[in-house]
Amino acid sequence: MVNVELRPTDLFVEGGPNRAEVSVDFGERGQRGSRIWSGNGDPSEIVLSSEVQLFDWFINTSTTDPNFATMYQYVLEVGNPQWVKQIDLRPKYVSNIYNVTFTAGEGTITIPTSSFTESTGLAIDDFVVQLNVEGANPVAFGITPSIVNDDFVIDINAASLVSGSWSALEGGVDVHAYVLYTG
Repeated sequence: MVNVELRPTDLFVEGGPNRAEVSVDFGERGQRGSRIWSGNGDPSEIVLSSEVQLFDWFINTSTTDPNFATMYQYVLEVGNPQWVKQIDLRPKYVSNIYNVTFTAGEGTITIPTSSFTESTGLAIDDFVVQLNVEGANPVAFGITPSIVNDDFVIDINAASLVSGSWSALEGGVDVHAYVLYTG
């Protein structure tokens, strides 16, 4: 039994064990967990440590390699251990400020789809678009995104509120664009 004595500014606890021992060293030692390795290039073309085991990971850190920031895992494929691409760590978005020339309220931003992905057969539903059109006066705009050949195209129709009336946007205007590829 623990005795507790309360005084106006102090709390004293008497009793209980002076020492506690916890033993967790039982059973056989298991295999180590997976490790994460890194290097420049494809891991199947690099000499790695002999310590590599199944389910280890590798990150390609070569910024000049087309598979930069790709994670591979060492797994059995048809009975043979090999490195297999699993995850692309590169962000799949474009965030930029474009100076768009508007004529009669119409302007266009064109972004190569290779900025997002190497995939082909892209669908417009695989993209999320956020835009902000700068202006000294309030600007209202609508967009029509499309995929033309190997480009992601954003057609913008914009008007500005000047002296109480709306007029089509004209000339060069900065447009903040954030486009995310979700595919």
